[in-house]
Amino acid sequence: QKLEELVRDLNLEHKVEFLGNRNDVPEVLAKADVFLHVPLLEEGFGITVIEAMACGLICICSKSGALPEIINDGYNGFLVNKGDAMGIYDCLKSITRLSQKDMYSIKEEAVKRAEDFSTCKFANKLDALVGHERGQLKK
Repeated sequence: QKLEELVRDLNLEHKVEFLGNRNDVPEVLAKADVFLHVPLLEEGFGITVIEAMACGLICICSKSGALPEIINDGYNGFLVNKGDAMGIYDCLKSITRLSQKDMYSIKEEAVKRAEDFSTCKFANKLDALVGHERGQLKK
């Protein structure tokens, strides 16, 4: 609600849209430049953040839960204090001032980080773990 008020106060309704729950997430992400994920409750993992990063979006996330383990602030996304609407505003403002080169670099690093959570890498790690466990059982 605070963010919606801030958007109205700054006369940014034509640039900012709050989407709510959706069933067409890939299509929506493809049209976006920035992904904002600032839950009020602790985030256990943040699969939506990984999905956005995989699409090459610049993510702004709360410094809470597991999100700081996914986002390296200023490198592959941005972190803001939980519940800090002005911090989000300042972060968005700073993103608009980034050079094209810096924007590209952050997006590229976001995609790379998302690859760390791919199903292929997960399956390989699980296979290695299970194989390791099997080896221990044979001894």
